[in-house]
Amino acid sequence: MLRDIESDQAKPRKRMHPSLHLFWAVPVALAAGYPLWVVAAFSWCGISGCSGGGFGVYTDFVGLAIACAILAGVLLAATIAAVPWSQSWSRFLAIRLVIAVGIGTAYAIAGAILTH
Repeated sequence: MLRDIESDQAKPRKRMHPSLHLFWAVPVALAAGYPLWVVAAFSWCGISGCSGGGFGVYTDFVGLAIACAILAGVLLAATIAAVPWSQSWSRFLAIRLVIAVGIGTAYAIAGAILTH
């Protein structure tokens, strides 16, 4: 019995692979970007919606909507780029950055289309 306890303590603990941090980091980035999409949705056309609702479309804050879409995309891209997917930091850094920018751009464009 004592031998089993000692052998369990002598074993080094297995470390979690760094890429598994994406499972919590990406949902946090998406949740943090949600308020930006709400602001973007109201900024495209105003509180009455894009049909105008009888009051006309209010488009003075389109720049704010575009900025919110870009910021949400940057937030997601930064999260994806920050998590190391492999043991070699420098070898795959460029690949992670390219993938992160692509996903962040697609997320920003998709969000801009959906909120407009």
